[in-house]
Amino acid sequence: MTREDVNFYYDPDEPRSTQDLTASVGSQRHLGASIAEAIGEGLLDVELDTSGLKLLGLELNLLSSIIDGLVNSLSTVLNNVLALLNPILTPVLTLLDGVVLGPLLETLGLQLGYADVQLMSASCDASAKLVY
Repeated sequence: MTREDVNFYYDPDEPRSTQDLTASVGSQRHLGASIAEAIGEGLLDVELDTSGLKLLGLELNLLSSIIDGLVNSLSTVLNNVLALLNPILTPVLTLLDGVVLGPLLETLGLQLGYADVQLMSASCDASAKLVY
């Protein structure tokens, strides 16, 4: 998490509508880069728990434990494979960001890692701080 200073220049003598009181803060991060970073830091962790699984009122505890064991084992194997492939996946995901995901998200008006901060009131005596 980073800290970024945002300064607003508010003149109480000018109408609020004529002043720029909105600022965008954050860093440009696309989906592919976020996925690559999550893989690199080992943050992709899936665990399935189907305890209490019922079919037609019958509890399927044995089937539930088999499904959980298989899926959780596959998840562990997949995480290890992704960690090994991360040096290859990172440039591919970054390329997809620039060519496909970035323009698509931008067209849809979606931005990851950004926040718009708007000055609503300027009546405080001390320095106001926004922590995100």
